[in-house]
Amino acid sequence: MSFRDLRDFIDKLDKEGELIRIKEELDPKFEISAVLKEVSNRDGPAVLIENVKGKKIPVAGNLLASRKRLAIAMNVSEENLLEKYLNVKTTPIPPKIVDNSHLYSHVIDNEVNIPELLPVLTYHEKDISPYITQGVVFMKDPKTGRQTMGVHRLQVQGKDQLGIFLASRTSTEYYKNAEELDKPLEVAIVIGLEPSIILASTVWLPFGDKISFAGSLKGEPVELVKARKVYLEVPAHAMIVLEGKILPKVRQMEGPFGESTGYYITSNNPVIKIDLVAHQENPVYAVFEPWSKDDEGPVSMSLGAEILKNVREIFPSVKDLRLLALGSTIIFSIKQRNHKEARSILSWILSVNPYIKKAIIVDDDVDIYNLEEVEWALSSRFQAKRDIIIMNDFPGSPIDPSVGENNITSKLGMDATKPLDQKVQFEKIKIPQKSVKKAKLILKKYI
Repeated sequence: MSFRDLRDFIDKLDKEGELIRIKEELDPKFEISAVLKEVSNRDGPAVLIENVKGKKIPVAGNLLASRKRLAIAMNVSEENLLEKYLNVKTTPIPPKIVDNSHLYSHVIDNEVNIPELLPVLTYHEKDISPYITQGVVFMKDPKTGRQTMGVHRLQVQGKDQLGIFLASRTSTEYYKNAEELDKPLEVAIVIGLEPSIILASTVWLPFGDKISFAGSLKGEPVELVKARKVYLEVPAHAMIVLEGKILPKVRQMEGPFGESTGYYITSNNPVIKIDLVAHQENPVYAVFEPWSKDDEGPVSMSLGAEILKNVREIFPSVKDLRLLALGSTIIFSIKQRNHKEARSILSWILSVNPYIKKAIIVDDDVDIYNLEEVEWALSSRFQAKRDIIIMNDFPGSPIDPSVGENNITSKLGMDATKPLDQKVQFEKIKIPQKSVKKAKLILKKYI
């Protein structure tokens, strides 16, 4: 099934037992963030905060923080998440323009007051102000007319002003082109979207058509509607939209803000003037909790799928992979063909991907989605003297505060595969699958 809007997705999560509704009043300053962080740390469900202090709009978070909820979002089994991503990416479905939309049921285009209207959260004690964290920013290249979308952090700097951190190559290029023409860059910031659009917006697709990729994830065209004050098309079934312009050649200090890396970041960034805010009747405001599984999940899924495709072209024995810590750690599972293969895979991934700092490789009898099993493999199949790789002076991630000058870093590889000539000694114990299935069926009644 595909989801018409965010409410559809929330209802599905509710039916699947993947949602909690919190009715106690919570302050958008720190308290909602504290709840979302705690739920994420406990590997808990999605959360709908129904009673936000001083606001009429509820807040939804932790929506995509687990493989199960990502699978529900993509209408696929957990085991086939990465495969579906790779399959649908080759068959984009272009969007469809519609005339009517509930998005513009309520329009405020004079005396815009974002902090008064929206339950924008303040997340951490040293954040300078509230931040919009799941705002999908739509923009068009003023030179080519190509439209793109992406999630960018947005600081509320006043009633009608936002600071924006342009984190992607595409958005940076579009803004540069607008500045060269000495013109503002029109934007529409959309909040409260069904999951296919959110997932597509986080994909690494430089200058590609992300909204058509959202259609392929959804299995049907995404419906778009023309914005009111900017020449853009936006998702017709979004909850909230803010229309405005990024001003040319204007910069303002933005931050500090507690980022996905777990550190406060301040930067000199462009400024957006908002001319219009519109929303559906009874909208839902959606957020990403920074430095949480919800913040990490969509990016790790899409990036992991891309890496899986590339690595299998060279090493077809790779069965699966998992990314952790915003993609800085990768775990491979392989069907070993020879004793040198694991080290070859480790050396390859650490040398070609600047974001990956640590790589672990295990046999395909290890469940890489169970970190206790990965640690078991490291404790019983890995010897540091023989199985560790250290690679120095490689390009690293620009968001890693520990890197040296020019983003140069050291990298670590760990081979936790079993010796091929000692299969009996390293055979993993197991219970017959028939008994496991029966146990799971019985326990559904209890837990």
